[in-house]
Amino acid sequence: MTIQIYQTLEDRNNPQDIAINGPFKCTRSDAWLGDGFYFWENYIEHAHWWGSKGYNNNYIICSAQYDHNPSYCFDLINNYEHLCLLEDLYHIVKAKTSKPVLVSKIIELLKKQTTFDFDAVRAPSQDAKSEPLYIKYKSIHKAKIYLRPLNQICFFRKNNRLNLRDFQIIYPPQYVDGYVV
Repeated sequence: MTIQIYQTLEDRNNPQDIAINGPFKCTRSDAWLGDGFYFWENYIEHAHWWGSKGYNNNYIICSAQYDHNPSYCFDLINNYEHLCLLEDLYHIVKAKTSKPVLVSKIIELLKKQTTFDFDAVRAPSQDAKSEPLYIKYKSIHKAKIYLRPLNQICFFRKNNRLNLRDFQIIYPPQYVDGYVV
């Protein structure tokens, strides 16, 4: 299955560099899935939201595609076994420390194991947005269905078995190929 993805980058007036060298690795200290190349899945509005929040409205959005393959993606959205492994490791690490156990730390531990043969991690990020689009099941219950889930994928390498491809700038309009004023 091919999935459309979006990377939000700070606008440094370097569209040629982005077109030639992208995608770019996240260098933030709070990269919540560990080291890698971060993308929002399916919904460009999430990339715009991050541009507004993370880059103070000074941003570029690039689109790309990848081929989802459960053999090469540690999937914390749709794979029960991967979620169970994450939970098991959480309990092991939690028993050895009084510090908060973060997803990024568990993933970095997994990446050091020779049996962890994945090229990316895919995870939900529901609480990242202040007002996600959802419909409640019942007005008196908290349960709801998210209509545009905030899912992210973090590729560990640019060149990978998930066929990350077709990286191109799609926003702002002045950086898009063929844009005419």
